[in-house]
Amino acid sequence: VNAAGTSSFGVLSEFIDNTWVPTPITPTGSSPTVTVRGNNASVTWSGGVNVSEVLGRYRSPASSSSWSDAPTTVTSPWLISDFSPGATVDVELYAMTGDCVAPTTCPAVSVEGIQTLAPPADLAGTYSGRGTALTWTASPGAQGYNIFRNNADIAVDSTKIGTSATASYDDAINSGETLYYWASATASGPQWTVESAKSAGVTVIAGTLPSFSAISSG
Repeated sequence: VNAAGTSSFGVLSEFIDNTWVPTPITPTGSSPTVTVRGNNASVTWSGGVNVSEVLGRYRSPASSSSWSDAPTTVTSPWLISDFSPGATVDVELYAMTGDCVAPTTCPAVSVEGIQTLAPPADLAGTYSGRGTALTWTASPGAQGYNIFRNNADIAVDSTKIGTSATASYDDAINSGETLYYWASATASGPQWTVESAKSAGVTVIAGTLPSFSAISSG
């Protein structure tokens, strides 16, 4: 620490009433990450030096002037439950201690430009005799898709069976089966990952192939 109370790692202390008083370092030992599932987000971080409390806020759309503050101090993970599908979002954390009591004066760290996603629309499935061909309308901002399947019409218990970079997927199934499918959209950035809610489901009934008996001539 030099005479100004700083180091190459940031502000460590300040001179108040003839005393060096520790000031907070941003509440991140590593960069915060944001994970969005459907309309809910989880913000995680670690570390922080001289931090008595961490406050959080977010805004949507990203770069707008209006912030929504967390009602209380936050701990990791901080859960946010009202993200709008398809919106862009900025999330900010700041450390509070001593005279540092506002986002404009406290060390802060943010994750910006999070792209939340609407679920895929118009999911459709057809059985061709070789398997199921699924198609859907792409979700704006999606980088890929997860595909889910169940033998009952229960989305929450469905199993992820694959991924796709495009708005289509082929699944090999047996004739005579009735299966239910859903899809979700995915995207990611340097400090965030997003998965939309699951789409509306589609039912695929795999028909039975006709059988032929031998016909003798004569």
